[in-house]
Amino acid sequence: MEYIYNRENLLVRPLVYIKKLEIYGFKSFGFKNTVLHLNNGLVAVTGPNGSGKSNIFDAIMFALGENSPKLLRVDKFQSLFHDSENSPHRLVRVNLTFDNSDRGIPVDMDNVSMTREMEGQTGESQYYLNGKKVSKNTILELLEIIVAVPNKLNIVQQGMITRISELNSEERRKIIEDIVGLSYFDEKKDESMMQLDESDRRLEVSLARMDEIKKRINELEGERNDQLRYTFIESQLKKFKAIKYSNKIRYLKGEINTRNELLGKNASNLSTLSRDRDDLRKEIEKIEQEKSRFMNDVDASNKSKAQIDTKLTTIIYQIEREKAIIKEAELRLKYIEERSSFIETEGTRVETEFDNSSKMLQDKKSTLETKRTYLVELKGELEEINTRIDKISVHVNRNEKLREKFFLKKSKLIEISSRLNILIARLEEMKKFNINKINENIRAIENFKNSMSQKEENLRDLDVEIFSCKLDKEKTLVDELKNKSEIHSSEIQLYTNVVNKVQKFAMPYEEKYSMAVELSNEDFAIADLIKDSLDFKIVGMVRDLIKYDDVYGKAVLAVAKDWMKCCIVPNGKEMIRLASYIKEKNFPRLKIISKELLSYAKKEQVVLDDYDFIGNLADLVHSDIPNLVDFIFGNVFLVRKCETAYKLSKQGYKSVTIAGELFEPYASSLSLDFGSKISDLTREIILSEPIDSLAKNSNLLSKQIENQKKEIEKISKDISIKESCVRELEKLVTEKSINLSHLKEVTASLKNDIQNLDDVNNILSEEIGNIDIDLDKNKKRENIISSSLETYSTKIQSIIDDKVDDEFAQLTYKKSEILKIIENCEIELREIITSTTSLQNGTSTLSERKNEIYSEREKLESEQKERKDQKEIASEKLAELEKELVGLREEEQKIIDVSGDSYSILQKYEKDIKVRDERERQLYREINGIEKESIAIRKDISNFTSQESQATNDLMWLGFKELLESELFDADILISELTKENDELKTRLNLRAHETYVQVIDGYRDMSSRKNYLENERNSIVLFINEIDKEKKDVFMDAFKKVDDDIRKTFSEVAGGSAFLQIENEDIFSGGLAYLVQFQGKPPRESTALSGGEKTMAATVFLLALQALKPSPFYLMDEVDAHLDAQNTERLSKIMVERSIGSQILMVTLKESTVAKASQIFGIYPKSGASQIVHYKNPDNVPIAQIKTTD
Repeated sequence: MEYIYNRENLLVRPLVYIKKLEIYGFKSFGFKNTVLHLNNGLVAVTGPNGSGKSNIFDAIMFALGENSPKLLRVDKFQSLFHDSENSPHRLVRVNLTFDNSDRGIPVDMDNVSMTREMEGQTGESQYYLNGKKVSKNTILELLEIIVAVPNKLNIVQQGMITRISELNSEERRKIIEDIVGLSYFDEKKDESMMQLDESDRRLEVSLARMDEIKKRINELEGERNDQLRYTFIESQLKKFKAIKYSNKIRYLKGEINTRNELLGKNASNLSTLSRDRDDLRKEIEKIEQEKSRFMNDVDASNKSKAQIDTKLTTIIYQIEREKAIIKEAELRLKYIEERSSFIETEGTRVETEFDNSSKMLQDKKSTLETKRTYLVELKGELEEINTRIDKISVHVNRNEKLREKFFLKKSKLIEISSRLNILIARLEEMKKFNINKINENIRAIENFKNSMSQKEENLRDLDVEIFSCKLDKEKTLVDELKNKSEIHSSEIQLYTNVVNKVQKFAMPYEEKYSMAVELSNEDFAIADLIKDSLDFKIVGMVRDLIKYDDVYGKAVLAVAKDWMKCCIVPNGKEMIRLASYIKEKNFPRLKIISKELLSYAKKEQVVLDDYDFIGNLADLVHSDIPNLVDFIFGNVFLVRKCETAYKLSKQGYKSVTIAGELFEPYASSLSLDFGSKISDLTREIILSEPIDSLAKNSNLLSKQIENQKKEIEKISKDISIKESCVRELEKLVTEKSINLSHLKEVTASLKNDIQNLDDVNNILSEEIGNIDIDLDKNKKRENIISSSLETYSTKIQSIIDDKVDDEFAQLTYKKSEILKIIENCEIELREIITSTTSLQNGTSTLSERKNEIYSEREKLESEQKERKDQKEIASEKLAELEKELVGLREEEQKIIDVSGDSYSILQKYEKDIKVRDERERQLYREINGIEKESIAIRKDISNFTSQESQATNDLMWLGFKELLESELFDADILISELTKENDELKTRLNLRAHETYVQVIDGYRDMSSRKNYLENERNSIVLFINEIDKEKKDVFMDAFKKVDDDIRKTFSEVAGGSAFLQIENEDIFSGGLAYLVQFQGKPPRESTALSGGEKTMAATVFLLALQALKPSPFYLMDEVDAHLDAQNTERLSKIMVERSIGSQILMVTLKESTVAKASQIFGIYPKSGASQIVHYKNPDNVPIAQIKTTD
C-alpha cells in the first residue's frame, strides 16, 4: 500500500483514484485500445486545440454512466462513435480501473474495474464490474459512495468556471446545499409536513365531530333541563298540592271544631229553652185545666185547636228543613254544570292532542323500521368486507411489518452512513487542526520563555522594604497624634458637660435671687436668721406653726397673710435683741411676736342664728403655741356668704368668707384674696453664695476648654501633614508592590501557560493517535453499511411490487365509507328513537289525562242525578207540607170562629193562655231556629268531614301520610303557574333526555381523549420538523464555515487579497450568499461585478472551496486556467499541486507553468484522423517524501 505525505510531512489518507483508462472507438480515439496509466497527484493533459484532450474527460464521464449528449459535447449519441458513418464495427468501449487499496469502493479487491460498452446497432449500453455484467444503478451506487458520480463538482468542463462566476447568491447557497445533501432534510421535512397535514385533517375532523356532539349536547342539555324541570315541577306540584290539602284539612278541622262548639252551645240553649217550654206548658195545662173545668160544655173543638197548633209547629219546621235541602242541591248542581262544561272542553282538547300524537308516533315507527332495515343491509355489506379484509390482512400485515422493518433498518443505516461520512470528515479536519495547533503552541512556548526571562530580571531590580519601614514609622507618629487628639477631645467633652450642668443648675436660682433683691422683703432677714436661729432662740415662723383645713385656706391667708413670715421669740428681751440685729444688718423688714405677750390675747364671741355663720376663725385654726391662734384670728368671724360677712362688719366685727373676702369692722374696708400664695425665696437666698462660686469655677473651665481646642487644632495640622506624607509613601509602596506582584503574577502566569501548552500538545498528540484509530474503524463500518443498504433496497422493492396492498387499501377505504354511513344512520336512528320515546311518553300522559277526565265526568253525572232526585223529592215534600199547613190554618180558623161565643167568658183565660202561648211560640221559634242552625251545622260538619276525608285521600295519593308543616299561604297561584308551565313542558318533553345526555357526554369524553391524542401527535410532528430545521441549519452552517474559511485562505494565497462569503438574511434559506472579493489595491466588490480575469480567479477559488467541502477521489478540470494571466496561473498551479496531495487531479491545460508542476504529463496530438497519446513522468516534481511499502 502506498502512503502519501503532504508538504508538512503529515500523513494523508490515500483515496480511490483512477489507475488505468482504456478507450476503444470513442470519439477521436480510433479502433484500437488506447491505454492511459494514471498516478495519484496532479496529472496534466496538454496538446494543440482540436487534438482530443477533452475527449479523455468525456470518455471517463461516459464510463461513469453519463447519458447527456450535451454534457458529452455531442449533438446526439451516435456522434460518440469514432468515424460513425464508415465504421462497420460501431462499438464503443471505455474501461476505468480504480485503485481500491483503501477499500473506498465496497468491493474486497485492490483494483476495481468498471466498463461500459455501447453498440451502434441498438444503441444500448452494457455495464461490467470486474468483468461481470451489472446494471447501471449498481455502478452509480458504488460511485455515489466514493463521491464520483457524473454531474458533480469533481468534473469541471469547459465553460463551467464562467457559469460559476455568473452564479447569483441564491444559486451559491443551493450549490452548498446540494453538496452537503440538505435535500435529505427537505425530504424528511416534506414527509413530516404531509404527516402534519394529515394530522391536522384528522384533528379538524375530530374537532368538527366534537362540535357536532357539543351542539347535540347543548340540545340534549336543554331537553335534559326540561326533563329535570318537569320532574322538579311534578315534585313541587305534589308538595304545593300537599300543602294546599294540608292547609285545607287544618281549615276543615278548625271549622268542624268551631261547628261542634256551636252545636254544643245550641244543645245547651235548646235544653234550657225546652225546660222553659215545659214549664210554660205546665202553666198552660194548669190554666187549661181551670179553663176545662170552667168550660165543661165546650166541645171537642177546643181540644182540636191544641192539636192543630202542635201540628202547625211541626209542619213549619219541616218546611224550613226542605227549603234548606233544595237550596243546597241547587248550589251543588250549579257547580256541577260549570265543572262539566270545563271537563267537556278539556276532554275535547286532550282527545285532539292524543289523535295527533298517535299519528306522529305511527309515522316515527315507520321511519324507524325503514332505518333499521337499511342499517342491517349496511352491516351485512360491512361484514362481507371485514371477512375479505381478514383474509388478506395477514399477508398485508406481514408485508407492512417487513416494509417497516426494512425501511427502519435502511433509514438507520442511511443515517449511520451520513453520520459516518460527516464523522470521517470531522476527524480529518480535527487531525489537521490539532497538528496546526501543536505547531502554534510550540512557537508560543518559545515566546513565553523569552518573556519570562526578561520579567525575572525586572523582578530582581525591585526593593520595597526601605519604603515600607519609613511608612510604618510615619503611621506610628500619626497614631500617637490621633490618640493625643482623642484625649483632648474627651476632656473637652467632659468639661463642656460640667459647664452646661452648672449653668442649667445656677440659672433658676439667679433669677429667683434677683427677684428677691427687687422685692426687698423679709426673706433676706429670714434667710440670715435661719443660719443663727439657735442664737436668737427663734421658736419658728407662723406659717410653720399653724395648721388648718384646706377648705379654710383662702380665709386663713386673707386674714393672716402679713403674719405668715412673722418670727416667734420666747420673750420681749429676745424680741428687742432680734430687732437690733435686723436694724444692724439693714434688712428691709421683719415682724416679730413675743411668746410671753400672747397670753394677753382675747377671742371675741358672738351668737348669730344663721346658717351662713360658721364661727370664730380661731376655732378652725390650730397651733402648739398657746394663744397664737387667738392672737391672730381671735377677732375674725368666718361665714359662708358675703352678705352675712357684711352684716357682721356693720355691727363692728371683723369677718371673712370661705372664698377669702375680708371685711374690716364697720365695713371700713374690703380685702379680696382668691388663692394667692406666700412667696418663699429663703432657700434661693441661702444658696446664692455657693452658686456664685460654681459660676466662677465654670468660667475657669470654659477658658480651659478654649485652650484644649487650640491644642487640638495644632495636633490636627500636624496629623494632616503626617497623613499627606503617609499617603505619598503608601502610593509609592503600592506602586512598587503592584509592580512586584504584577511581575510575579506574569511570571507565574507564563510558567502556567507554558505548562498548559505542553499539556495541550500532549493531549493533542494523543487525540491525533485516537483520530487515526477512529478513522480506520469508521471506514470499515461504512463499507459494511453500504453493502447492507443495497440488500435492504432490493427487499423493499420486492415488497412494494406486491398488489395485495392496493386491494387492502381499497377495501379499507370502502369500509371507512360504510362505517361513516352506519354512524350517520345510527345517529339518525337514535334521534328517531328519542323523539319516538318522547311521543310515546306524551301519548301515555294524554291517555292518563283522558281517563281522569272520563272518571271525573262519570262522578259528576252520578252526583248531578242524585242532587236532582234529592231536589225533586224535597220540592214534592215541600208542596205537600205547604198544602197541609194551609188546611191546618183553615181548620184552626174554623175552631176560633166556633169558640167566639165563649170569648167573653173565657177572656181572662184566653188572655193568660195567649200570653203563655205567645211565649211558647217564641220559645218554639227559638228552638226551631236553634234546631235549624244545628241541622245546618251538622250538615256543614258532615260536608267538612267529607271534604276532610277527600283531602286526606288526595294527600295520601300524593304520597304524604302526614300533614305538611308550613306557613299558611295561598298555594293555588303557585299550583296554577306550575301546572301551566308543566303543560307547556309536556309538549316538548323527552323522558330519555338524561339517559341520552349521559351517553353523548361519554362519547364526547372519548372524542376529547382522541383530540388530545391527535394534538400530542401533531405537537410531536411539529417538534420533529423544528429539529429537522435546526439540524439542517447546523449542517449548512458547518459547510458554510468550511467553504468560507477555505475561500479566505486560498484566495489570500492565490491573489494576495481577501475574499469571503456573507449570509444576506437572518433566515438563511430565504436569502442567498454574497461573494465579496477584494484584490490588492482595489475596494471589495461582489464577484459578479469583477472583470473577466478577476471573475475567473474568484470562481476558481470558490470551486476549489466547494470541492474541499466534500472531497472526491479524483478531479477532472478542463482548462480552468484559460482566462488567467501568468502570475495568477502560477499561483493557481501551486494550489493545484498542494490540493493534489492525497487525491488525483486530471487537468487539461495549455499553460506551461501548470504543466511544469504536474507529476505526470500526457500529450495529445492528432494523427491519421485519430488522437495519439504521449506519456511523460516529470522527474522534477516527484513528491518530497514518498514511501512505498508492501503489505
